[in-house]
Amino acid sequence: MIAIRYYAISLLVFSIPPIFLPAQIIEGKIRSIEGHIPDMATIFLKSESIPPQILTYQTTTTGDFRISISLPQEFKAVIIEIIAHSYKPLSQKIVISNDIEVYKFEFILEQAPPIVLEEVIFTEKRSAITSRNDTIVYKIENFIDGTEQKVQDILKKLPGFEVNEQTGEIKFKGRSIERVLLDGNDLFGLNYVIPTKNINAKIINEIEVIENYNDNPLLKQFEYNNRIAVNLKIEESSLDLSGNIDIGLGLKSPGEIARKLSGDILGIGDKQKSFSTIQHNNVGLNNTPFDFLTFSQNIDDRIDQDFLYRKIIPDRISNTDIDAERTNNNNQSFFNTNYLFSLNKHSGLRINISYYDDVIRISEKNIIENNFDSLRLITSDLYSINRRPRHLRGELDYRNLLSEKIYITCKTKIFTEQIQSNYLINRNKEDNFTSKLTTHETFWGSNLSVSRKINHRNIIHTTLDLTRDIPYQLLTLRPSVIGTNSYNEQMINILRDNFSFDVKWFYGKQERSGVLTTGFSRTHITLNTVHDTLSANNTQLLSYQVYQDLTYTHVSSSWMLMPKLNLKFIRQQIFQNFGTNPHKDFLLPEPSFVFNIKVSEETIFKTTLGLKFESLTESHMFSHPIMISNRIFKTNIPTPFFQRTLFLDFSYLQNNLSKKFQWSTHIRYERPSNLFVQSFEIDELFTYITSRPLFKSWSVFSSDFSIGSFVPVIQSTIKINFNYNLISYFNFVNLSELRKNTNQVFSSELFIKSAFDIPINIENITLRSHSFSYTSNQNTKFSNTILKNTFSIYYKPKKINSWYIRLKNETFVPDLNNLKQYLNFMDLFILLSPLKKKWSLILEFRNLTNAKEYQIIQPTDFSVHTMNFSLFPRLSLLTFTYHL
Repeated sequence: MIAIRYYAISLLVFSIPPIFLPAQIIEGKIRSIEGHIPDMATIFLKSESIPPQILTYQTTTTGDFRISISLPQEFKAVIIEIIAHSYKPLSQKIVISNDIEVYKFEFILEQAPPIVLEEVIFTEKRSAITSRNDTIVYKIENFIDGTEQKVQDILKKLPGFEVNEQTGEIKFKGRSIERVLLDGNDLFGLNYVIPTKNINAKIINEIEVIENYNDNPLLKQFEYNNRIAVNLKIEESSLDLSGNIDIGLGLKSPGEIARKLSGDILGIGDKQKSFSTIQHNNVGLNNTPFDFLTFSQNIDDRIDQDFLYRKIIPDRISNTDIDAERTNNNNQSFFNTNYLFSLNKHSGLRINISYYDDVIRISEKNIIENNFDSLRLITSDLYSINRRPRHLRGELDYRNLLSEKIYITCKTKIFTEQIQSNYLINRNKEDNFTSKLTTHETFWGSNLSVSRKINHRNIIHTTLDLTRDIPYQLLTLRPSVIGTNSYNEQMINILRDNFSFDVKWFYGKQERSGVLTTGFSRTHITLNTVHDTLSANNTQLLSYQVYQDLTYTHVSSSWMLMPKLNLKFIRQQIFQNFGTNPHKDFLLPEPSFVFNIKVSEETIFKTTLGLKFESLTESHMFSHPIMISNRIFKTNIPTPFFQRTLFLDFSYLQNNLSKKFQWSTHIRYERPSNLFVQSFEIDELFTYITSRPLFKSWSVFSSDFSIGSFVPVIQSTIKINFNYNLISYFNFVNLSELRKNTNQVFSSELFIKSAFDIPINIENITLRSHSFSYTSNQNTKFSNTILKNTFSIYYKPKKINSWYIRLKNETFVPDLNNLKQYLNFMDLFILLSPLKKKWSLILEFRNLTNAKEYQIIQPTDFSVHTMNFSLFPRLSLLTFTYHL
């Protein structure tokens, strides 16, 4: 009994945990003698005992570390040891004191001597492309030849990347990227066009692609996503301050001075990063995120499109197959500054400010040949347009990792935009009009989100959104086209308020995780129109939505499964000036199913099946006609309405980056039910369009096929693209019965680019597109075929890398049935960039043939629309660039 009692007392004494000191924080910086940051360093914290005991360790790729640890009270000192590749190990003793909670150090590493074996020095050679976890690293010196001016020029040459030069959109392995980071920091937000089109290519050392990117460090381990970020790693010699100044002068036909002035500056410090650019040009360049020529949406506006009210009167030209620089007769000024102050890796304040001002001159001729009910009607309009857009935008983004369990973000965005467009119009070669359209929009949006980690398997994420959008449009037309007044004037006022709040519960881990979302949103829209002759619109839409969303994700090494169910309860009510419609309730289930099969590291199958609902009420609110132009009037039969779409999506992707081989196939089928169908009433002067609800189904089918590879036998890259789109839809034309229509577009592209080990190489792109439209049970059919061929020849001496010549010839045939109507462009580009010099010269000639206009032919189910647009004239420009 005594032995047992002694054993129990001993066990109790020795099981009492040791007394610990308060938590100690050890933080510091690791640099070489020259000030360089090691690629990767490991920090070990060890005891003084023999042999030493490893208490904890940490790795860093930024040269900064922070270790928090509670040490037993008997510890009077610890040993910190730093191991970094190609550097000598470093050890230092740290004396522990009860009065000190934070220890700060700066460690200087010495370069280790090379390993010598039998008088041969072996050093590590890095591969051109390396991969670790979700990150792919490109050593860009293996892909460039010194002719690259901006980051976008580098990305075009990297395997797996696709760059849209007009919009600036970047895709990797067929997926659009979300962010462009600078040395791991999000300096630019969603407007990644700013860095890719303006940062000097010469200062980039590496480019990293981060798949499954998540800017929230707490959500990363729970959420499986498909987002991609690109990280630009800067040359060490450019880490403090870099930039460039461009001064270009020249002549454009018929004798106008051409100007190109710009300056960029990039600053990188330990706690802050900044990039600013100021630009002015009248040579058709657009290195901004904004497009006021074709009005393509930038990346930022796509994210906010659910909070913006689409303008009723469009102010744009049609998208074309011609490069934007060939049509953009501009006088543009642009300023942008981006500033990021980092408290630590996951905490910081970002500020972005942009100002845009431009004057765009466009000449446009539209000829529409209408064929319906055995009637052939031809209308024509000639426009001379002078457009003045101005845009001011500010963004504030604050993020803070308050602790290991709480992460908070706060974002605010404000922009104001005004577009003033003056038109000189000739209608049917008889009537002349002047028109002025002023569009003004003010937007404010704020977002607050808080993530709270409950434990290693559960996290709560709450989000609050508040937005207000105020678009305003004023259209004046002289002389009047309707009524007895000497002119027509119309004013459109819109206010759109949105409030939304949701709570997400993430549970499990990234490989097996679920998300349960509960949310509420309220949207209130008021629309008022005043016209000197037409009846006024005074309409309000009030929409409430409560939704429940459940998503489960199961990821394994060879497949991924993601079922999802979103259940919405929506109440909509429309208030009109002549009465009140009762509210209408909708219960909308939206199930979807995603299944991926990973055949290998390079090959993936993906299938998506689902059902979605889209509200059409907001875009069809007004019931009295609104004047869109001197010809077009629009109205609706407003009613709460949701379009239901069943969709099936299949894709196959094989992408071997090292072998530069890519094969992708994408097929999508959609079956929409319930829609607003358009009813056209057309005569020689006006077109009246009325949208009315229709409870019918139609179909959309699209398919893409692309295969490309570098062929060593001919030292060339060959890529083939095929695209086919088929859409069925309904309409009414001049009191006809309901018409079922079909539109088909088939396009093919062949790309060949040589890479011979000689000074001369070539590139050729051939594009053919065929459009075909018809109406069921009618003999009238419309079709058109477009052909475009671009041939470029490059000359770059291998032994002398200081100069480069590119000659480009582009042929465009708008209608293969009429080969006499074709365009031919010729451009010449000469770059002189002496080695080890900070300056370069560019001499360029564009549109040497001085083509005046180009033509587009677009068939519909009842007409052929022929559009002629003015082109940027012949240009010669000499640009001097100095690199800071």
